[in-house]
Amino acid sequence: QDKQALSIPTNQTNANAAGVDIGTGWWNEEQVRQQPFEELIRHGPQILTDILERARNRTEDSIRTAENDEAVTTHAHAPLLFQNQTPIPDPHALYGTSLFSAYLDGCSIVLNHADAISATIAILCQDLQQSFPHAYANVYITPPNLQAVSPHADDRDVLVIQIVGKKRWTVYGGVPIHYPYSHEQVGKHGLEVPEWVLEGPRLVDCVLEAGDVLYMPRGFVHEARAVSDEMSFHVTVALATQDWTLGGLISAELVQQNSANHGSSARSSHNLAKSLRKAVPRCFGRDDIHRIPTVEKEALTNEINDILKTLKEQLTIQRISSSLQCKYESHNNRAFQIRSQVIHSMNDQHQQQTKTQTTQRNHQVVGRDAAQTVGMDTFVRAATASEKERVALFESQKSDAHTDQSIIIPPLQPKRGLQVREDIADAIIRILTKLKSESKPQTTCRVGDLKSLLSNVEQHELRSSLDLVCDLTLLSFARQCVELGALAIDG
Repeated sequence: QDKQALSIPTNQTNANAAGVDIGTGWWNEEQVRQQPFEELIRHGPQILTDILERARNRTEDSIRTAENDEAVTTHAHAPLLFQNQTPIPDPHALYGTSLFSAYLDGCSIVLNHADAISATIAILCQDLQQSFPHAYANVYITPPNLQAVSPHADDRDVLVIQIVGKKRWTVYGGVPIHYPYSHEQVGKHGLEVPEWVLEGPRLVDCVLEAGDVLYMPRGFVHEARAVSDEMSFHVTVALATQDWTLGGLISAELVQQNSANHGSSARSSHNLAKSLRKAVPRCFGRDDIHRIPTVEKEALTNEINDILKTLKEQLTIQRISSSLQCKYESHNNRAFQIRSQVIHSMNDQHQQQTKTQTTQRNHQVVGRDAAQTVGMDTFVRAATASEKERVALFESQKSDAHTDQSIIIPPLQPKRGLQVREDIADAIIRILTKLKSESKPQTTCRVGDLKSLLSNVEQHELRSSLDLVCDLTLLSFARQCVELGALAIDG
């Protein structure tokens, strides 16, 4: 294969690598358009939180318009959740629409076509299309010391951009299938990665940090794992080179031959289409080639020669170029419409937040709306009995409203409690216990400082568990507790 995987360090850093913030105060469309890559890295933590919330809203929108359960699970851009490198078949039943809940329980999150969710990623893809025919992006969010998927190869070239945290990447030197098509991706759809690849030399074995870029050519087997003490948020920009192959283009031209032209060219195209669609005589493939009648062999040979002659006359570089141009324009125009809506939505949100930045949303301190305002600098405390009742009443009202609907759809949030990844459960439970203690004055704490509630002895005892409690874990914990009514925003 004439390409090699390589890591390109860019030495970019997060403006807020130590914490995950909320809001759109950082957003500046003009600045993002001028430096989309730099802005993506600089504001990675904020973009991460925004993506998780926007993906949830998009899923809820799809549920509201769905006519049955199947429509929810087959939603084209529905988040994909993985545990132990295995996809969760029905994440909605476990976590509702909350990706923060899923992350807290140790799920890796994959969001396909993230350029249809994040305005910054949308602009980045548009910018890359000045150099490539088409680009789109997928997002991968992985808790510390976990791996989303097993070793595999992809049917496209990709650029892996590390946004927040660190991830160790292994790229194997052996290429089992050069330039694979979609049905040839090893490690997917039941097609195993050959042992000789995994036991062979490694082309790349490195840790990507914020701002690093890894180019992964189509067909190279690879795997990635978040490091032991940091989560990972990376964007994979996909360049769909499997759609740009000469073999694929010729195949598409063969099946699209029609009588759109006139005269002899039309008849030639029509005859070629018929020849390609007909089944070959049943004797071929069943009988020994030497036993097949000569007349049958000569007829098939002549047909092949006629096809090759027609192809040589009609399949020109101009036709290939025109076909690609139509394909690129179709993909890019459709993507542009979607991305423009995302950018417009981000501008609207930024303007609205600017107007109301000094006022907390409806002064709510518990429930879903309040949870959306929780950031690393938010102070939380144990919820009062009346605040807990408020959440329970609201959930009951939503359930009643759902029952009255004539269209059968699943509830946005099934009944659930706080679900926590097993190897951090002890640490999370102790933090929650400290917050809910009846000491006077009432315990309040900044979300980013929640681990400091534990004594030195407890921190030493839970050291291995606390190493896995990253900033996004603390934010997910706080948001889920506020949404469920276990904690409330203080002040």
